[in-house]
Parts: sequence; structure tokens; C-alpha cells
Amino acid sequence: KYWENRRNLFVPPSINDPMDNSAYNVITKQLPDYGDPVKVREWMAIYYALIEEIDDNIGRILDALGDDADNTLVIFTSDHGEMLG
Repeated sequence: KYWENRRNLFVPPSINDPMDNSAYNVITKQLPDYGDPVKVREWMAIYYALIEEIDDNIGRILDALGDDADNTLVIFTSDHGEMLG
């Protein structure tokens, strides 16, 4: 669903910031597309689609637990947010 709606995804105004005083300044030199709103929307759509897939599969696990879900501790961990927020 995110890929189809990628044109509507919000890209923060900071995308136009030259980031002269930022550690992220290096990435704009290594990845010139990093400042392209169209590319950023595509990357965000892919990232959000991955989150949606994880969410759907966690739902499947909880559904499979059925009544036992109330007596089950589910622990989910993750690493980082791919610098999207």
C-alpha cells in the first residue's frame, strides 16, 4: 500500500538543508540522490512497506496464539530507523 501511495508521503523541508554542520553532510556527497524528494519518497515507501510486512506477520503470530495470547509475553526488538525520522 505504501508503494502505491509514495507520491503522497511527506518529505521534511530539511531535505533542502545543505547540512554543512551535520555529520550527515558526508552522505549527501556519497549518495547524491539523498537530496532528491522523489528518491526519498521511494526509499520511505520501501521502508514503510517493510514495517507493514513485519506488522502483518506479528498479527499472524498473535492470531495463531488465540486465547493464549493473553497469557503470553511477546518481545519484539529492532535496531534503528534508517534515518527516516
